[in-house]
Amino acid sequence: SYDFDQVAVYPNPADCGQNFRIAMPVGYEQNVRVEIINELGAVVSVVRSNALPMELKAPAMPGVYTLKIVAEGHDVSIRKLVVK
Repeated sequence: SYDFDQVAVYPNPADCGQNFRIAMPVGYEQNVRVEIINELGAVVSVVRSNALPMELKAPAMPGVYTLKIVAEGHDVSIRKLVVK
């Protein structure tokens, strides 16, 4: 069984607008969707990928963002990303 706790977000903290990566075990890269949610609960971007590690651009505004990571057929993983 897959342990979704193995999802890694790096670098964290990230600089505004800098690329960051999300890594997870091989076999879970199909139709991954990541929602980047700001401190007000608004979704600021949604990224879909079939490649690992995923490379995303950090938001332009500093803050603490929630990453809602959904791999098709698997549980949701929630991670925090600090943008400075």
